[in-house]
Amino acid sequence: MLRRAIRDNLAARHRAASERERAAWREAELTVAAARSLREEAFAALDRRPEEVESVVPMPETRRPAAEPARESAGVARGRAAVAAY
Repeated sequence: MLRRAIRDNLAARHRAASERERAAWREAELTVAAARSLREEAFAALDRRPEEVESVVPMPETRRPAAEPARESAGVARGRAAVAAY
């Protein structure tokens, strides 16, 4: 009788663990599908460009002066920062 109780207890624990594992896999698959959908949406958003509409008032094309060499600011952090650098 003791062996049967131990066997039944172990079997119940095994079934519960198996169900938790299946639930975790389902959640992981849903998460992957959601991430894929978001990634595809982000790429689609990047590909969209606003339509160029001709202005009612024609603007003369202006030439920009040659760009000056960029100066590095002492307040700008290099690399990847977890928080904004001020």
